[in-house]
Amino acid sequence: ATAWYWFFNHYHKAEFNSDEAGFALADFVKNKLAGKHSERTVKQEVVLILRMYAQSRSQSKTALDDLLDSPLASLKLINYIPATKNYQSLPVERPQLAVDIIGFAVNEILNQHQVNQLPIEELMYRHQQSVALGAVFRLTETALLAKLELLVAKYPNDYRIDEIAGIHQFSRLNKNIEPLQLLKNHYTDKEQVTV
Repeated sequence: ATAWYWFFNHYHKAEFNSDEAGFALADFVKNKLAGKHSERTVKQEVVLILRMYAQSRSQSKTALDDLLDSPLASLKLINYIPATKNYQSLPVERPQLAVDIIGFAVNEILNQHQVNQLPIEELMYRHQQSVALGAVFRLTETALLAKLELLVAKYPNDYRIDEIAGIHQFSRLNKNIEPLQLLKNHYTDKEQVTV
């Protein structure tokens, strides 16, 4: 779990190779966690993250099982660049990212902090040990704000965005929201569209 937290909340290099990411993860473990680590384990963790989030690179000698992509690859949070043999993980707009998925994630963060209101900046950027939506979903500031506005528009009785003393705040009005219900709403909506 440390590797995933590190990659999505601390590692913001736009283009990298697996060795660079492995060294950066090893430094994080050594400096932030003050723990011992196996170089082999760190490399395996980085390879696993890249394999889960980047689409496979087809080669004629590759086994069929190795060509099967993780469902997380469809999020396109990490892309392999064949010309440079590097990976990219850039903040972009992500129009395919569903509003209910953002709603689920923001509710989980609010629940973790045991609050019903957070500055949007805190949802965009990591503060202390918290998780940041913008970093995790690799969203630009504009894209995160647009997703939050769409969430408010879809559920106007449950959420609100205010500006208080020059700081934009995201507020949860309905304290009884079940985050899993948002996921159910998303998948129910998809089923109705495809039927």
